[in-house]
Amino acid sequence: MQMTAASLRDICRRHDLFVTPELNDTLYLGSSGIFKLACLEPYVNLKTIFADNNSLESLEGLPPLPHLTCLYLHQNSLRSLADFPALPSLRVLSLCCNHLTSLSGLEGSNARLETLTLSGNHLAGDLDALTTFPGLTTLDLSSNRLDDMDHLLCILRQLPLLRALYLSGNPCVTKAAAYRKRVVGNLPHLAYLDKRPIMPLERATAEAWVEGGEAAASQARGAHLEQTRLARAARQRSLRQQHAQVQPLSLDSDAMISRDAMEACHATGVNRSSSSSSDVEYDETQASTEPEADSPVPHTMMAHPCCHEQEMSPGLTSAITASQGMETAILM
Repeated sequence: MQMTAASLRDICRRHDLFVTPELNDTLYLGSSGIFKLACLEPYVNLKTIFADNNSLESLEGLPPLPHLTCLYLHQNSLRSLADFPALPSLRVLSLCCNHLTSLSGLEGSNARLETLTLSGNHLAGDLDALTTFPGLTTLDLSSNRLDDMDHLLCILRQLPLLRALYLSGNPCVTKAAAYRKRVVGNLPHLAYLDKRPIMPLERATAEAWVEGGEAAASQARGAHLEQTRLARAARQRSLRQQHAQVQPLSLDSDAMISRDAMEACHATGVNRSSSSSSDVEYDETQASTEPEADSPVPHTMMAHPCCHEQEMSPGLTSAITASQGMETAILM
């Protein structure tokens, strides 16, 4: 597909982007059959471009975008980076699965790269452009044709912030003796190598191996294990001392707690007895207001004579029965 202003607007509509170019910060050009970049000058505020899975053979037509941070160009047909523009804000660059044999041209980008992926290319040794990116933290060079480990390490030592490195699939990995020890020992700030973390024991052993060979590595291993054992023992002693400082409750404390509990129970019992005596007084007052046997019983009291039969006094029960008999006689 040939890139035109109209085709770019169609792509923006398809991905729910703005038709006005300068309003977009992301542009999706992946899997669009593009063989040449063009008409990107109006998109001055782009921060991310996805141009993967196309047929690009060069970067001609990519303008210098001042805000571009991420550029994804993997799975294209790039053979050269000679047309790489100035991208001063670029942090992430993906060039995997192309046909690159050299990185020449990348050093003129003025980019501040932090992540660079170059796996699946045809790189054999021209990696000098990497030294212009001292801020690199992640570098993927796997599945290339690198065979000179000494030259490679000389370049990688100039990347002081490098934390993750991928070299698997290169001839230098299979040819180099003690490949992992060699790389770890020469790159003191590296944290991951080929998807495996570098543990403290491996770090100490590799650095000693680089300095003095297998004997030094074995000695460093023993020293590290002994240091680990001593540190563990010190932690255990500290925990035991902290545990000993926690004093158990004494007998006096137990007696005090028991006395407080008894006083609390006694206070609760006094409150309950006072409340029960007030209830009794209330019942006696209420009983004094009960109607006499000869007084007429209100109709509301007769509504449910059996509801509180168990709680009624014998005098009140006989009064209710007499009233019911009188009403029956009058009705007859």
